[in-house]
Amino acid sequence: MTNFSNIKLQTSDDARNIARKKLPKMAFDYFDGSALTEHGEQLGRKALRDIRLVPRFLRKGSTRHIDHQILGHKTDIPFGIAPMGMCNLVWPKADQF
Repeated sequence: MTNFSNIKLQTSDDARNIARKKLPKMAFDYFDGSALTEHGEQLGRKALRDIRLVPRFLRKGSTRHIDHQILGHKTDIPFGIAPMGMCNLVWPKADQF
């Protein structure tokens, strides 16, 4: 297992540069290529740049609920299942971290 604790990521470009060094060329080109035109990547980066976060603290927190319903059953905690599709293509046993 590789130790990633010494890697410093401050921007998405930092992550991209590390991925370029660590991933097999085929895998990096597949994920980085954005369907060959890179139009999707440009749209994604623009969408992220356009997000403006506005803090809303101390606003009627008593009406918030974190319960969730999954497969017809109510849970008292938020719950979800993350897609794990092709993670092993990128890094062996990536789904076990």
